[in-house]
Amino acid sequence: MKAPRRMAKGVGRVLAAPGLVVSVWLANLLVALPAAVVVGEGLGDAIGKSEAGERLLEGFDFGWHGETKAEAGALVGTLDPGRLVTGGWIDNLDRWWSGQLFQHSAPILVFGALFALVWILLSGGVLGHLHRPPRRFTLAGFAADGAGFFFRFFRLALLSAPLYYGVFRLARWLFARIERTTMDLTVERTLLTYYLLAAALVVLLLVTVKMIFDYARVTIVVAERRSALLAVFAGLGFVLRRPFATYGLLALVGLATIALVIARQLVVPGVDQGSWPAIAAVFLLGQVFLVARLVLRLGLLAGELTLYEEEKR
Repeated sequence: MKAPRRMAKGVGRVLAAPGLVVSVWLANLLVALPAAVVVGEGLGDAIGKSEAGERLLEGFDFGWHGETKAEAGALVGTLDPGRLVTGGWIDNLDRWWSGQLFQHSAPILVFGALFALVWILLSGGVLGHLHRPPRRFTLAGFAADGAGFFFRFFRLALLSAPLYYGVFRLARWLFARIERTTMDLTVERTLLTYYLLAAALVVLLLVTVKMIFDYARVTIVVAERRSALLAVFAGLGFVLRRPFATYGLLALVGLATIALVIARQLVVPGVDQGSWPAIAAVFLLGQVFLVARLVLRLGLLAGELTLYEEEKR
């Protein structure tokens, strides 16, 4: 029963610093804004050249979407109805193990790399602020913590890249092997079982790599380690010695995130989007759910920090 308490404590530590949440949200918004402008202008041009405008007010037009995606640029071409619903995160996972995640054009990959660098900077600021005794949040202190841990966290990211790539290669091989060996299989339940087991293995490996490097970052902040490699071994050891605590905390936050995504899907699509006030309401609701997901993501970091601090006393 310690996992719910640690999750609650982690989320509480985050909510006690509203300036931290707002700063991270604004940073995400600023990074996403240029891409959003490009996509918005591209969609405006596509709608302006077609008769789909009225149909889109009534619902998603798959015919228009197919034409636009084929003719649009790199960023506009990423528009997909699957990303607008609850199954968007499943779509992302499918793109990971199918290899499609790495087959995007250069501008998208560059944008993804920039977003990753921003999160490396932000995570240092988050952990640096949360580890210290309760104090008033300041943007200068947050930026200083982020800059102070940036290069060590960046080295951690470089060390994690081969492991994530190894999981990706394993996933591609595993699903291709299942497809070859089950070509003549007529029992759908057996085929589904194979795919679910393979998917569970891939997710478990991805989660394990994430946890190892999460606790490596926590180790760098709490134990003030200078070596990223030694921090990785410390993170690995921490996860192996406390599997129930580490996996339990991550699973609980994961379930809360899934519940939040489902709640968003139940609320947002029910709003009529045929007028500017309705569009504004949908945008605001989307931001509310985005901030809530952000709080859970930061709460996981804070919960992991709490777990590490408790076990090291």
